[in-house]
Amino acid sequence: MRQNFPGDSKRRRTTMKWILSLFVFLPLVAITSVTPYITRRTESFGVSIPRSVYGSPELKAFRKQYAMITGCLGPLFFIPLLILKIPEEVFPLVFAGAVFGYLSAGFIVYYLYHKKMKRLKRSRNWKGERKEAVALDIRFHQRKRTVSYRWFLLPLAITGASFICTALFYDRIPDPVPMHYDMNGEVNRWAEKTPGSVSLLPLVSLFMTGLFMLVNWIIDQSKQQIDADDPEKSLEQNLIFRRRWSGFIIFSGTLLVLMFFLAQLSLIFSYGQKAVFLLMMTAVGLTLVGCLVLTILTGQGGSRIHGIGENDGGLINRDDDRFWKLGVFYYNPEDPALFLEKRFGSGWTINFARPAAWLLFLGVLLIPVIIAIFAG
Repeated sequence: MRQNFPGDSKRRRTTMKWILSLFVFLPLVAITSVTPYITRRTESFGVSIPRSVYGSPELKAFRKQYAMITGCLGPLFFIPLLILKIPEEVFPLVFAGAVFGYLSAGFIVYYLYHKKMKRLKRSRNWKGERKEAVALDIRFHQRKRTVSYRWFLLPLAITGASFICTALFYDRIPDPVPMHYDMNGEVNRWAEKTPGSVSLLPLVSLFMTGLFMLVNWIIDQSKQQIDADDPEKSLEQNLIFRRRWSGFIIFSGTLLVLMFFLAQLSLIFSYGQKAVFLLMMTAVGLTLVGCLVLTILTGQGGSRIHGIGENDGGLINRDDDRFWKLGVFYYNPEDPALFLEKRFGSGWTINFARPAAWLLFLGVLLIPVIIAIFAG
């Protein structure tokens, strides 16, 4: 039997710090830094612009400066996590604080360039002789916008298997039940064995599957946003954009649910819990890396997808900057849409003027609380 030495625990903590930094923090810094390059070419730092000025020297300089500043800010937040002797019991809290601090600093940098863009737009007559227009495809909702929902049967089947195994082998599950692990993969919180406590991971899997189905539905139902200056190209880019993210959602969701299933099996049969813990952390990291790669290759609304014919129609999109608060929060009571693409970044956001969007958002936050209470 292998003897554990004091240095082993220290090495494992260091390894976990590097895993968290390399697979979580670094992708986050990379995604933040490249954000101006993956937004639509009709938007810059939350301000609408004509597509023709996207490549102007001033806007190129803004994007480069933002990327350099946010890229340099990243190490200031995550290097101390590696070199400081942070107590193990508070490291997750410190790590979360570092992530929040970096995101807050990144938003401040964004807002400074948002204000610069607003001033620049006011000082230039970019509209010129161009007419504002809104492009719509009346057959848009007849087109295939997402991957088939049948693919969600796979994570649902895995979740079902997790519930069944838990019920069949309930007597094999230890009492008390491990509920939380430290950075070494060691249990640091236990709970009394009950149907609720042993069902925590299957319930989380069920919630995650439902959440990913909801995201897929949002991708499917979100407001169509087509560039009036080149509607045909923009439409094809947008459809590819939606389908790619839909496929990624299904893949990453299935991967995470599979990790939860393996963790539940390790609980039932008492094997390889540390290995499963590391596998789960790696899966989360790989999901973030995949998100970064997809973001760079696709761009917001498919803006980085090339190989589609291009046409200059001499039009610009309708200026709706007044509805975008700080360039990131959409508030338009006259728009019936609940979901639409982000103005800055990749993905989707809600129309904050719609109560239904708020109720849905609050419901997603409430369900994990209910699961935690049920699991005890």
